[in-house]
Amino acid sequence: MIKVSILYPNIPGNKFDMDYFCNKHVVLIKRLFGDACKGMSVEEGTQEFYPSPYLAIVSLQFESADSLIYSAVKCAKEIASDIPNFTDITPKIQASTIII
Repeated sequence: MIKVSILYPNIPGNKFDMDYFCNKHVVLIKRLFGDACKGMSVEEGTQEFYPSPYLAIVSLQFESADSLIYSAVKCAKEIASDIPNFTDITPKIQASTIII
């Protein structure tokens, strides 16, 4: 299983609209990736204990690297065009193999 983590740094002065992200962008991702995306989670950084380094962390799971690559190439343009609607932050992206 392959996991893609998309991390949005907590940068003062930048925008991140969590409502739009969860109710519009995530819906778009689910529709475009369809069955290729085997799981998804969205986490919001908490500021209650100490300043979180990330405003949001999104995880997408795919069966294989091939499935991820095929889906990403097919959907990248439409997903990228929606990003300015909820943030001006450049995310950090990591692809990982799930071990456990």
